[in-house]
Amino acid sequence: MYCVVHIVRIESMAESNRVIVKEIHQTINFPEEELYGLSSQMKRAVISIPSNIAEGYRCGLRKECIQFLRAAFGSCSEPETQVSLAYDLKFLSDKDRNTLIDSVDGVEKVLTGLIKA
Repeated sequence: MYCVVHIVRIESMAESNRVIVKEIHQTINFPEEELYGLSSQMKRAVISIPSNIAEGYRCGLRKECIQFLRAAFGSCSEPETQVSLAYDLKFLSDKDRNTLIDSVDGVEKVLTGLIKA
């Protein structure tokens, strides 16, 4: 059982880490005045996803783990909202917005599977 849980944890962390890298790379092109605004908020939002996953698996109890996975799932709504806002402000292209949203959707699917398992 531990081995399966450990592998799933690694896969979910890897997926969420890919989102972090994509989103942070996109914020590099944001205007300088957004360094401590939307750019910073987007980074914090995506970092909270794998942080919640890690904390949940550290608890050891399934019920507590699911609670943290749900928190990670809820955290996915923040970057989705912020990506849409960045697009509306013309900081992101349509292609970049879609890529980031698709990445977050991928993490949500992994988390949904873990929560239901």
